[in-house]
Amino acid sequence: MDSKGFLHLRIGRKSDQWTCSEVIMKRSFGYGTYLFSVQDVSHLEPAAVLGLFTYDELGTNQNHREMDIEISRWGDPDDKNAQYVVQPYYVPANVTRFDVPAGSLTFSLHWEPEKATFEAFRGNMPASGSHAIATHEFTSDVPPPGGETFRLNLCPFNYSKVPLQNRAEVVIERVQYLP
Repeated sequence: MDSKGFLHLRIGRKSDQWTCSEVIMKRSFGYGTYLFSVQDVSHLEPAAVLGLFTYDELGTNQNHREMDIEISRWGDPDDKNAQYVVQPYYVPANVTRFDVPAGSLTFSLHWEPEKATFEAFRGNMPASGSHAIATHEFTSDVPPPGGETFRLNLCPFNYSKVPLQNRAEVVIERVQYLP
């Protein structure tokens, strides 16, 4: 955390290995709206991954209750740089890819019974009447709440066509949950 209260997630290098950052909430919040405001993420190398997601370590029968906002090109410099996912990712209808522009962004996940709506907006808080950069609503495979916690991480994608070359940093200005 910096003096402004912003969270800095980093990928660093220790000897010959990359080190990663991850923050895990202590409890499940369940249904509601999750908001994340981030400073510019367009600078990330193709092999870096910023993940904002729900995950239940014990919920294997529900694909770990995992729903993701992921900023990454997954190692392909020509790929789009973001996606929304409701697991399992290998079901084509469970993934939507898009490009996020340079500058501050706010991502949201609105989770309700049998529906998850993801949005991305310019700026550090969606203004009333602002238009989303990318919106997608999932109605299949949306898990019910259980033992999931919300997580934020920044790590390298190790199966990349173009491996990570440099350290990386993402600044999270706000994390908010609205019931």
